Amino acid sequence: MKLFRRSMIVLMVIVVLVSCVSTKEKTVVLDHKGASFGLPEPAWLLAFVGGAGNPSVEALPEYRNQICFVLSEIDANRDFAIGMVDSANVSAAVARVIATTVMTNAKAMSEAERGDDQVSAAFSNTADAMSNASYTGLRKAADWWMITRNKSTKVQEAHAYVLYTIDKQQLNDQIARNLTNIMENNKALSAAEREIYRDLIAHIRSGGFKH
Repeated sequence: MKLFRRSMIVLMVIVVLVSCVSTKEKTVVLDHKGASFGLPEPAWLLAFVGGAGNPSVEALPEYRNQICFVLSEIDANRDFAIGMVDSANVSAAVARVIATTVMTNAKAMSEAERGDDQVSAAFSNTADAMSNASYTGLRKAADWWMITRNKSTKVQEAHAYVLYTIDKQQLNDQIARNLTNIMENNKALSAAEREIYRDLIAHIRSGGFKH
């Protein structure tokens, strides 16, 4: 859990950090995985750190119809950063991201469609249940590392990244199935709360999961 929290903090701040790398105003890249082979940073990494994170990776042609999750780690030691991100509990990390995203979407849908916050009651325990869900079909698609130095502070850091993908329809089906099971197993839900669940399940099946 400690590793996951740390990795998720990295996911939230890395776009800002590497935006500085790309502009070379505050941070400079000293080395990266492809440097010794004369290879540039891959498109998925540039999209992730220079765009809107995972959605920018999914917008690339090679990841069409895929949902992408990039896990990352920062440490002073390159090998430690790589080892930490490689040993992360990917399934748990992805489940937590999915749970947070689905709950955020559910709250927005409830307020937009009903003008209230019924979802707070309906999904009081759903986030925890979805955070513990398992998702099959995740694949490690690529990995990368880079070493940077802040020009002002002279602090040197190693950044490690791993890209995981899953078929979009496969993930949507699993999320919808998990929500259905949670709804059916919670006998205390009111009719209004069950309607919220059904709307969300229909939304997942038709529009799909979106970060």
